[in-house]
Amino acid sequence: MKYYLIIILLLLFYSGIYAGTASDDSLSFYRIILVDETEFIGQISVLDTNYVKIITNTGLELVFKRADIKNILPIDQGLLNVDFFASDPGADHLFYFPTARTLPSGKFQLSAFELLFLQVNAGVSKYVELSFGGSFIAPFFQIGAKISPFQTKNISLAVGSKNYFFENGSVSAVFGIGTFSFENASFTSGIGYGSDRIEVGDFPLIILGGELQVSNSLKLISENWVLPDVDYAFYSFGLRFFGKKMTGDFGLFYFGLPKDEHIIVPWLGFSYSI
Repeated sequence: MKYYLIIILLLLFYSGIYAGTASDDSLSFYRIILVDETEFIGQISVLDTNYVKIITNTGLELVFKRADIKNILPIDQGLLNVDFFASDPGADHLFYFPTARTLPSGKFQLSAFELLFLQVNAGVSKYVELSFGGSFIAPFFQIGAKISPFQTKNISLAVGSKNYFFENGSVSAVFGIGTFSFENASFTSGIGYGSDRIEVGDFPLIILGGELQVSNSLKLISENWVLPDVDYAFYSFGLRFFGKKMTGDFGLFYFGLPKDEHIIVPWLGFSYSI
């Protein structure tokens, strides 16, 4: 299993690079977002004060009233090469650990991990996201925060913390993380420092993850943690299905523990954005 992480991340990275270089950048495509959040992609053929006409990849002509349009955004055709594009509403996290992206200001996200741990995330502003959650099965409470002061089309950088409180102690971690996007693929890496008041003590943390969007409703995801000082490692790989507001994650987590113990468990997660 020692080369598992490297292989998965290389596959995600080079698949994204290939998809990007295969696109035709000579055409200018735009993402048309209507006031009801419906989205279309096409070339603009007519643009005036009353209406907008676009031509999709298949040659279909669509006409929209300007009053019905919320936003018009330029995109690369190579991003997905589809006529209707649904972005991932759960782009602020991998399976569980956060990326450097934040929720839009005023947005909320309700999540359930393994159907046992519930979490609420809130976009306080463009740069700040807060989270809190817990479980009725194993009594504990979690609060966290993420600040992403640097955000461009391809790079997001963030710092944050996660804190878990149990009956017999607490576990906390602070982290710095970056997400680097290559059209329909992205790579997330970061470092952190944790404090376990229950068993392990203080420990450094390395986070590596990748995403590859293969259609307008499907992603491949890998999320991996390494705790070098305590000989713990967590590797994962799976799928994310998503629509306009909901995501569903299905994967496998491999836990490498001290004394050559190995555990593989299925992962199931859902989120809904409002």
